[in-house]
Amino acid sequence: LIIQSEERESLFRDEYGLSPEIPAFLLPITYMQPSSRERSDYLRTKFGIPRSRKIALHLGGIQEQHCLLEVAAAFRNVQDWALFMHGNAYGDYKKNLEMFIRQHDISNVFISDDYLEQIEDLDIILKSADVGIAWYKNVSPNFTTAGKSSGKISAYLRFGLPVVINRYK
Repeated sequence: LIIQSEERESLFRDEYGLSPEIPAFLLPITYMQPSSRERSDYLRTKFGIPRSRKIALHLGGIQEQHCLLEVAAAFRNVQDWALFMHGNAYGDYKKNLEMFIRQHDISNVFISDDYLEQIEDLDIILKSADVGIAWYKNVSPNFTTAGKSSGKISAYLRFGLPVVINRYK
């Protein structure tokens, strides 16, 4: 088991019934590359996002556990911002999200279909954003603690982006 912290290891073992005999290696999520303040117009150009709008970025799974339907609905009323989502989709969630966006005529939310081979390929997207979003639905203690050790947070911070997260008590 390779995991980010002792807390997550314990929660993960409990949630999935893993034996304590299975060895674990703790590996905090960080980026090896240096920080960068470099900016890019990649997303603005590719999706026709005007300069008058700031760009919020969600990296990671296009899944219900990230509350993207709710986040898209919130952005509908924030016209000076655009929301860009990039990540792997599972099941019908992406199709349902796209239908929701069309049905509600949300013009400032974009979902990427790009597949990126290497983690460094995300740099051009990160350089295009003004803020990062790391939102996790409270489905289990293992999942709610993911936000504290999320790779996307490291990626956002590497490029100096403020990060919007939800806080669990």
